[in-house]
Amino acid sequence: MKYSFLTALLLTSGTAVFAQNATTISVNDTRSIQEIPDSFRRQARFDMKFRNVVGVPGTGHYSAMLTMAPWNDSTGGKVHQLNFNAGGIFYRQGLQKQGWENWTKLITDSGAQTINGAFTFTGTDRMQEFNSPRTGAYQYTSYTDPGGRRAWVGIDPQNNYTIAREKGGHILLLGANVGIGTSDPAYKLAVNGTIGAQRVKVTSTGWPDFVFREDYALPALKEVAAFIAAHRHLPDIPAAGEIEQEGHDLGEMNKKLLQKIEELTLYMIQQDKKLEAVRKELQQLKAARQK
Repeated sequence: MKYSFLTALLLTSGTAVFAQNATTISVNDTRSIQEIPDSFRRQARFDMKFRNVVGVPGTGHYSAMLTMAPWNDSTGGKVHQLNFNAGGIFYRQGLQKQGWENWTKLITDSGAQTINGAFTFTGTDRMQEFNSPRTGAYQYTSYTDPGGRRAWVGIDPQNNYTIAREKGGHILLLGANVGIGTSDPAYKLAVNGTIGAQRVKVTSTGWPDFVFREDYALPALKEVAAFIAAHRHLPDIPAAGEIEQEGHDLGEMNKKLLQKIEELTLYMIQQDKKLEAVRKELQQLKAARQK
């Protein structure tokens, strides 16, 4: 007895359908036969198959097959098959005169799942949610190839969120500001808290070696003293209020501090020359008195 495609689909979903006073569809025992798409013409059919005969992945020896052929030839579209076995639900399709394509596994709500190809989320709210029935379980996304696991992202039993690479390469965050302890980072890396590090390398240009050029105008100490008396900070160095309000650039501040150290070195050299001149003058006076 033939049924419409709608009847077959409703029956497979567990809905009771009454067509010509029947509530079930018989299953053909074709366990040892591998039919090609040309074997099906405008029909929906259920068969029992050996899993290895139809080459479907999964587990177990037996499987149930649902085949749907919309037309007599390929002008009506492809022939579709669903295979149910202990390893899950699998799907394939094929055109008459061309044969079957590869089996693919359908995603269900339990068990390990494998996707061969791109997986796209669509809709207004797109999310991927991990729910574990056990407290303190690993929940992560792993990236592997034939050489093993390359990287993973997820949470460990101690609730540490980890981004880890295991086979070379780098962890790159492109075109975005990163915030730690802040939800509104204004910089490539914004940290609301303390950073602990063994080394910090800041690249910079315009290093203040110009202080040692012969044409550099070293400020007179009287001018520096007058500036300090008026502003309570060194020339070219931000005031305390400015630093508290806006912070400071480590690279620029290091250059300014080095410039002041270099100027201080020049002042010391000048003072040393003056002291040396005074020492020589005293020696000359002492030698004159002894004559």
